Amino acid sequence: MNIAEEKLSLFHEIDDLSEESLIELRKIIFKLKAKQKMKEKSSNENDISDLGGFFKNNTIVLTDEELCKPVDFTEESA
Repeated sequence: MNIAEEKLSLFHEIDDLSEESLIELRKIIFKLKAKQKMKEKSSNENDISDLGGFFKNNTIVLTDEELCKPVDFTEESA
């Protein structure tokens, strides 16, 4: 059975449910969506590419010396 047939079959089953069962089904679906969202969030936990686009689009490569160099806050940047 493909996904479209599966959805249609599920729709027919839902159509026959009582109001109480529909309410319970909505709660179950809500819990499943929340669980899926948490799973997706945890799998992307170390992804920093969406932080303002800087990390994703940055083409500047710094050396270890440049990264560890103390910052001079009195110096104006160009």
